Amino acid sequence: VCMDYFKETEELLYSVPIKEAALVQLQRRRDRLIKSGAPTVPAGTDTAKNYVRGTFVSDTMNELCELADVMESIASTKEELEEIKAAVEAVPVAEYKKLLKLWYWAGESKESIAEAIDRWSRTSVYTKRNQAVYMFARIYWGSKVERLKN
Repeated sequence: VCMDYFKETEELLYSVPIKEAALVQLQRRRDRLIKSGAPTVPAGTDTAKNYVRGTFVSDTMNELCELADVMESIASTKEELEEIKAAVEAVPVAEYKKLLKLWYWAGESKESIAEAIDRWSRTSVYTKRNQAVYMFARIYWGSKVERLKN
């Protein structure tokens, strides 16, 4: 089974704004979990008893497991974003870097991209985009990308 590197690369580039939004949400969830898990004195605590009801232990374990899961998601999302952004920054052609960011991350129109980058024609924007995606793919995926079909 051969991977469609062009399609996979485009999906990867388009995922950056979504991953950034997910990171914000994950950080909010982490903060909420930490805040909600702060120590409190339960109403009606009987200090004469030397044991803890099972529900308190179970709730605490569930909160800790959820927090650990969120922390793992934050770390992996940050790592993925850093990998993608580093590969874009490694693209040696400055115009291609700018094009990738405007096209895939900012969602700019093809006309505004053409205007922003050395007044390219609208049709040359598509050609340059294909070249930029190919160059990024070579950097990100490595030597297994020999030829992308557009």
